[in-house]
Formats: sequence, C-alpha cells, structure tokens
Amino acid sequence: MFRLTVASGKGGTGKTCIAASLALSLSKGTAIDLDVDEPDLGLVLQIKNPKKENVYKVVPQIEAARCKGCGVCADNCAFGALNQFGTHAPVVNMQLCHGCGVCELVCPQKAIKDSKASIGIMNIKNQESFWFLEGILDIGEPNPVPLIHAVLKKADSLPFPQIVDGPPGNACPMVAAVEQSNFVILVTEPTPFGLSDLALATETVRELHIPAGVVINRSDLGNIEEAEIFCKNLALPILARLPFSKEVARAYAKGIAPILIDKQWQEAASDILNHVKEVLS
Repeated sequence: MFRLTVASGKGGTGKTCIAASLALSLSKGTAIDLDVDEPDLGLVLQIKNPKKENVYKVVPQIEAARCKGCGVCADNCAFGALNQFGTHAPVVNMQLCHGCGVCELVCPQKAIKDSKASIGIMNIKNQESFWFLEGILDIGEPNPVPLIHAVLKKADSLPFPQIVDGPPGNACPMVAAVEQSNFVILVTEPTPFGLSDLALATETVRELHIPAGVVINRSDLGNIEEAEIFCKNLALPILARLPFSKEVARAYAKGIAPILIDKQWQEAASDILNHVKEVLS
C-alpha cells in the first residue's frame, strides 16, 4: 500500500483535478487534502457533512510572577517569537511561535509552561469503503506546517492506498506534504512558467529521495516538444499528456471530476496508478 502525493510548482496546473481523478479510480483507500490554505478536493469529491476536529499547536505560557526577565528564552528562540523588553517577562508572538518547546526547556526559573492555540480544523468522512480527510487553516494563521503534520498523523490510522492533494509551490508546506510520501506526481503545463516551477519541484523531491513522475496538463496549449525534452533531461518519466478540453473545464467548474466525464482522463488515471504500483513493487 502506498501514499501518493500530487504536487505542482505553481497553482492552476490541474493538481486537484488529477488528485480527484486518481482518488475516484480507487475502490478503497483515503483521499487527503493538504492544500490547507485553499482546500477544495472535498468539493470535487462531493463530500457532505464531514466530522470536524479542532487542531491546536503548543505555545508557551509565561508565569510573570516567576519570570526574572533574564532573556534566556528569547535568546534561544530560533523563530523570534519571544520579545524581551528590559527585565519584563517576554511577550510571545503566537503567529511566529512554532511550538518547539525550547523556551520551556532552557528557562532557568521554570516560568514557562505549555499552553495551546488553535491553528485550524480537520474534516473527516467515511463513505462506505473510502475515507476523506482535509485540513483547513485558521484565517490569519501564517504557518500551515503544524496543521499539515497533524493531518498526516491522523492519516496514518486511515486505510491505504492514499491519494494526497498537496499544496502548490516548493516551500515548507509542499515539503511537509510530500516528505512522508512513497511517490510524487508533479503536474505541470508546457509553458515557461510551468517548466521553471517543475524544475524547482523536481529538485525538492530529489532532495527527499522520493520517486516522481510528471503529468503534462493542457498539453496542446504550449510547447509540448520543449516540455518533453525538459523532462527527458531531468530523467523524469511522463506519466500522462492531457490536452485541453472545454467539456472537462465546464464539468470542473460545476465541481465534477474529469475522470467522470472524459475517457482520456480515465485511461490516464489507470496508467498512472499502474506505473506507481510497478515502481513501488
């Protein structure tokens, strides 16, 4: 059994279309949305009335009466989340805090205790033999990584195989989403922007030593030859070439996954899953 993450170096390449189509081609397993800033996989999969769970991160609570204002905690905070003013107790910036616990560990007065702050919610739903799980980040919360980690921890207890709709880009959220994957699908488009971001995404997954393949979406709207040469030079297998389709676009605008209305998408999803199983066997 495997965890397959669909990622992209940029938004708008069709990542969620691919993830939804792969999830719907499985008879059992779990679909996971880790695009916690803008999750919409559940819309395409027609998920209704999921169970909600609040997610919190650990943050420091400083006992002012015990604190001597020595500043050791602020000096040791790698994220600048503790602001020391004179000999007063430090002020905690909850948005910068990563909940690592170093401040509590180094405090000589033992004036820092664990507290918690909300970072978002998890939605979970079981539909017959299939599960759905997503994270939704609180508005204004700048760091999605703790929520992504919480969702993946929950996912470990759910059935495999698992299809993950990852966050776009190549920064910390993408790394957090793919680092526990067995295989990564990189969705791109045959444009200069798409290929530039594909190069960055490829570098990321190779640093993590995770096998990957490419899906070229809207393959007829750009320079497909350049895209194919690009992938060949990077030794990236192309798992599918999907041309632009007005019917697919209209269906997706209504929240309908491409695999439900397009034979080429059905064949592509089957080919992708067969390739992943072969690589991981």
